[in-house]
Amino acid sequence: MAPVEFRAPWDDDCTTLPPMVRRRTPRVKPGHEPFVGAAAPHGPLPGLAEHPRRAEYLALRRPRDLTVNVARRFPHAGRRRESDAGFLFETIAGTVTLPWTMRCNQRCRYCAVRDGGPTAPDPPEAYLAGLAAEARKGGFRKAFLVGGEPTARPGLAAFVRRLRALGMEHAALGTNALALAGPGVVDRLVEAGVDAFSVSLDSVDDEVQAFLTRNPANPGRVARAVEAIARREHIVLLFFALVCRQTLPGLERLVEHVDAVRGRGRARVGLCLTGLKPVGAAARHPELCARFGEMRPWWEAALARARTLGLPLIDFNLPSCVFPGNEDRRWEHNIEEGVWNADLGMLFRAPAYEREHVRVPGCADCVFAECPGVYRGYVERWGAAEFHARRRRR
Repeated sequence: MAPVEFRAPWDDDCTTLPPMVRRRTPRVKPGHEPFVGAAAPHGPLPGLAEHPRRAEYLALRRPRDLTVNVARRFPHAGRRRESDAGFLFETIAGTVTLPWTMRCNQRCRYCAVRDGGPTAPDPPEAYLAGLAAEARKGGFRKAFLVGGEPTARPGLAAFVRRLRALGMEHAALGTNALALAGPGVVDRLVEAGVDAFSVSLDSVDDEVQAFLTRNPANPGRVARAVEAIARREHIVLLFFALVCRQTLPGLERLVEHVDAVRGRGRARVGLCLTGLKPVGAAARHPELCARFGEMRPWWEAALARARTLGLPLIDFNLPSCVFPGNEDRRWEHNIEEGVWNADLGMLFRAPAYEREHVRVPGCADCVFAECPGVYRGYVERWGAAEFHARRRRR
């Protein structure tokens, strides 16, 4: 297939995008930064011009995780279709991530999206629709609406219908599900075109969940929403769970809970375990952080339990040099198709991305050459003795 021309709505330069795979991010020039510059197709968002990180962002020479997250070619890439979790990677790949709102009904202690993020009003629908239209021209077929909490902004179902009218073949929603428990809410979203739900559920222990989210809301609300989603056929339900010190003892119970949801419904259900990033808000809560050596036995037990039950389980943000053996189900090694991230929170975190990572001696000659390294906050606290290069088998 011949390359297609892709023009970012904030960039004067056309760049070449091989079908579904993007090898570099667009060059950013002053006055053309996403959501801020005059080149924005629907005008700049009010308030972002005065954002405290604006100057830092403009000085950035090589933005990463800003607009296009490139699929990295790891040794295990391409094996996803052979695993029981293949459908989860297919749901994620080829997706444009759109920030529907930065509002949220929780104050999670570990949140990296809203930490230091803009306090601007919601992005105009026309602006987001413009981003989706450009992404569709570039070959992206799926839209992923995130926040904040997307359900905190009215008009969600109507905007999903608009995305479908623009040619998006699939629409996913990242949510804590608290607002989905009302009568008919899930049905209306599905009828509008949502066919995948990514539900944040860190623990089935109510006290742990309330501690992490700072929200002692009735957990029954989430349970009702999840059951309503799981009843729907041809829907993907992916649970996202944080792996941190408080959630470790309950990982196996979480696996069993998700498998029970799968058994009661008709949706395609899976679980993603994501490692805690010791940056942003999480860095100010050292009580959340655990050494990888402490995490690994709990992770291995949860993985073994999932395989015994036949539950599709993938993981993310867990370094393969410390957590080996699950590469065919690891997010970073299996998303071959591009993911265009237009998330406002990521946009303003981008300047800090390279400073947050450091290469350690164990990174030398590692087979995962494009790995960004180790989080600096982790190394400063616990050192780098756990990290050893992985090499190809001869």
